Amino acid sequence: KVTVTFKHAGDAPILKRSTFKLSASTTIAMTADQLRKQLGIAPHEPLLLYCSTAFAPPLDETLGDVAQCF
Repeated sequence: KVTVTFKHAGDAPILKRSTFKLSASTTIAMTADQLRKQLGIAPHEPLLLYCSTAFAPPLDETLGDVAQCF
């Protein structure tokens, strides 16, 4: 499991719960889909995910691989 904390930026909606424990095999794309559902964002609307405000991981990257970088 990987602990992930989401923080909103600008006028983005705020999550009721911002910290989650997700499987290390979960992809960034799967994570983005879950966030879209929780935030009520349509698939055609932009959703940008950054790691430590430094870079945007590719959608096919797993959370476990990204976590190893930090």
